[in-house]
Amino acid sequence: MVLDAGDFLFNPRVAITDCELDRARLILDLYRQMGYEAVAIGVHDLAAGTKFLQEELKKRGITGLSCNIEVNGKAPFAPYRIFKVGGIRIAVMGVTSQGRGKQPWQDLGITIKDPVKALHRLVPKVKKKADCLVLLSNLGLANDTWTSADMNDIDVIIGSGNGGGLARPLKREFTYILRTNAKGKTIGVATLIFSSGKRLQEVKGNLVKLTGRIKADPNTSSRIKKFEKRCPESARRTNRMRKRPGHNVSKTNPFIQALEKAKKRDGPVQGNGPAVAPGSNPLLEILKNKARQNKDPEVTSGTDTQK
Repeated sequence: MVLDAGDFLFNPRVAITDCELDRARLILDLYRQMGYEAVAIGVHDLAAGTKFLQEELKKRGITGLSCNIEVNGKAPFAPYRIFKVGGIRIAVMGVTSQGRGKQPWQDLGITIKDPVKALHRLVPKVKKKADCLVLLSNLGLANDTWTSADMNDIDVIIGSGNGGGLARPLKREFTYILRTNAKGKTIGVATLIFSSGKRLQEVKGNLVKLTGRIKADPNTSSRIKKFEKRCPESARRTNRMRKRPGHNVSKTNPFIQALEKAKKRDGPVQGNGPAVAPGSNPLLEILKNKARQNKDPEVTSGTDTQK
C-alpha cells in the first residue's frame, strides 16, 4: 500500500491562483501513477476548499480521509477505508490538524472539529471491523505520541505536520509511529508482521533517501517543464526552495523511475481509477532495490507480508 499523511498540495504562505491549482492537479496526477491508494487531508490541503479536493481526488481514484472535517454539518471525506491485503483487514483512518492562528479554510465554510474527540468516537467503531488500525495523522509528532498513549487500539500512526522524520519506527505503548522528512526528501517503507491469528506483532521500517542516481522520466520532466513555463512564479519559488541549505538538489529520484516503469508497463494513463495493476507497484519495487543496494534489511509493502 502507498499512503500519505497530508499537507502535500499547497503552501500555506502562498495565495491560491490558477497556477497553484494546476500544480496541485499535477501532483495528484503523479500520485495516481505511483499507485497512491489513500491520503489524509492535511490542514494545508484545504486552502482551495473541499469541493476542489473531492473532485480532483475522485477523478484519480484516490481516497481522501478525514474524520474531523465538516462543511455545513456534513463530512466531505470518508473517516476511514478498509483494505484487505493477504487476508488481513487493514483499516486506514485520517485525521486533520486544526492548525495555528488564522487559516485559509476558516473563510471557506469549513469546520475542523476537535481531533481527539473525533478519534475517540471513530476508533472503537472501526476496531470491530478490522484486524489492524492505521491512522494517517496530520497532528504532528508530539500529538501523535500523546495519541498513541491515549488510544491503544491504534496499531500504526503515519504522521505529517510538525516534527522531523524518524529513521526507524518509534514504539509508544502498543502503537508504532512512522514519519518521513519534509519536502519529499525521504520515503518511509514499512513491513507489518502479523501472527497466524491476524494480530500485529511487529513493524519494521526505514527511510529511503531520494538521491540523484536514477534517470528521470522524460514524460514527467516534460510535464513539469510545461507547467514551469506556464507558471514561472511557481517555478521560481520551487527553485528557491531547492537551493536552501540541506535541501537535496537531485535531478532524479525513485518517484520518477516509478513513473517510467508504470508508463512502460501500462501505457498512457486513460480514464478514472488507479493506474497501477493490482498486486504490483513500481514505486515499492524501486524502494526494495534501493534498500538491497544499500545493504539495508529487505523492505516490502506495509501490508504485503504476513508471517
